[in-house]
Amino acid sequence: MINDFYKLYQLAEVFIVRYGFEQRLIRKYGNFMAVELWLHKRNDPNYQLIRLTTNKAEDIDKDLARIHEYINQYNSDPGDPISFLDIHISKAVYDEKLEPFPFLNIDENYVQGVDVSEYYPDIYNVIHNSDKPAEELSETAARINEVVAKRHGKTLNKKVFPYVTVVFMAICIIFSLLSVLLQQKYSESSVLVFLGGDYMTFTLGLKQLYRLFTTAFIHGGFLHLFTNMYSLFYLGNLMEKLYGHKFYFCLLVFSILCGSLTQSILSENTISVGISGGIYGLLIFLVLDLLSKGLINIRSLIPLFIVNLFINFLSITAWKAHVGGLVAGYVMYFFYNQPKEKKERFLLPILLILGLFIRYITIRNISPLYRATDLEVVRIIKDLGFDSYGENIMRRLLEVYNTYGG
Repeated sequence: MINDFYKLYQLAEVFIVRYGFEQRLIRKYGNFMAVELWLHKRNDPNYQLIRLTTNKAEDIDKDLARIHEYINQYNSDPGDPISFLDIHISKAVYDEKLEPFPFLNIDENYVQGVDVSEYYPDIYNVIHNSDKPAEELSETAARINEVVAKRHGKTLNKKVFPYVTVVFMAICIIFSLLSVLLQQKYSESSVLVFLGGDYMTFTLGLKQLYRLFTTAFIHGGFLHLFTNMYSLFYLGNLMEKLYGHKFYFCLLVFSILCGSLTQSILSENTISVGISGGIYGLLIFLVLDLLSKGLINIRSLIPLFIVNLFINFLSITAWKAHVGGLVAGYVMYFFYNQPKEKKERFLLPILLILGLFIRYITIRNISPLYRATDLEVVRIIKDLGFDSYGENIMRRLLEVYNTYGG
């Protein structure tokens, strides 16, 4: 039966490579040898949606409800109906009364159904059996993936140096070294706040909103730093070469900010640090985008999933920031896959970050307050020679206590 898979991909290659169709969805059923592949091309003048399947044509009655449902999902504009073609790779004689859709029953030296030779002539001579179907199936799938990758700009440019990733990693490492040095004299919590960690007393109370971003560079110990740097290097190196510096930077920063805002909104006043919110945004975006285009196998990402699952069990971990990062990554995936001429595609990312920010700045209570930590942060500032700035921070902290904490 492996030849059926091979024939399906022979046909898919013609539609994708020669006629510009896109792969839409693959479904596998209880009978694992029955597979279907959906292809779509919005601007095709003949058929905008095509199903290729190894199901026998006479089994159409089992598929009709689901086919109708999927066509309705794809056809978002009822006033502009799409044209659908159902192609069965089979030599079975098919009763044309069984199916309400245009259909084509096709195999090696066999064809039944609508004549589409005027539109897609190459499909009639491409199907053939093979002595080594598994090998040729793999080669065919690879050719399809290569074409799809180039079409969507997903070619991995090995000559691109991932400088955004390197800069982020370098800053994280530098701040971690500073943290180690300062903790020889001061407590860990006050050092993390001093270096730029997200801490509501300072971020919201003192209006130091930059901490929503700088917190990504601060880490609570070597293990926290190592796991995040491993994930950032693994993901960042790949994604920066796939999507380019600009989009990668925007995705990372957007995920960091959404993660920080979500963490602060859903938590009490705690010190949260780390770039894992950004990493989770990268991770969900990459998984959704590459899997949807069939460019990777989920198994290749298992090591990264394990590491990030492990991160969630660290005491320093702000898991709510991970949730915010995941949502940000999903929103950016939606944004990225909208037509570039569609102005509305900017709406969802803007609404997400704006909604989180408005909710954050309308918080009217900061609890609990850690006055001892705050005083030590002021002491660090003064010990480093910034006396006037330290006095100013102290005065403003007293106002924060009165305004937000009582």
